[in-house]
Amino acid sequence: MNYDATWPGGTRVRFRTLTWKEFQHFSTLPLSKPARNLAVYKACLLSGPLPDQVPAGVVAWIGCEQIDQSPFGSKFKILNQYLQLGRNWLGSSYIHQAQALVAGTLHYTPEQVESMDAETFFKRLAAAELLVGKRLDPADPAKTEKERKEDAFERTTRERRESRQQQRGEMARKIADRQKRWQQ
Repeated sequence: MNYDATWPGGTRVRFRTLTWKEFQHFSTLPLSKPARNLAVYKACLLSGPLPDQVPAGVVAWIGCEQIDQSPFGSKFKILNQYLQLGRNWLGSSYIHQAQALVAGTLHYTPEQVESMDAETFFKRLAAAELLVGKRLDPADPAKTEKERKEDAFERTTRERRESRQQQRGEMARKIADRQKRWQQ
């Protein structure tokens, strides 16, 4: 993720967040905190003043922000906030949910799923639904939350009814088979 920060005096810096691998690298370097912050600043800087031209405190703020406030640092509160953001992001989009289902079920990377054309993607989605035994139906955004819940309730009721009918049909076939065997 990229960020833009502007300090009083007009200094503007565009920087990115550390990857998990970078976080592990920088957080275990045997450097003083100022030297570590400088290394982090250099790695994350996308645009803005070079380290020797930036006002005091900017390098320290970005370095500390990337190491001390990182969700990779295992601080419960920060980790939980990022996890909630991820869940909200995933829950807000049918396509993201479908992508996760295809990737997880069929062992694709998210990048591989993103590179699929529509026909391939929806074939893989149908295959993933078949494998997990559950359909991932999109919700109509034009409907209210109450209408969507009612649709979901009707869908689960219909699925239960269909399942019972299938079980009854299987039971009837078994009974018919037993009767045939007894008659023989």
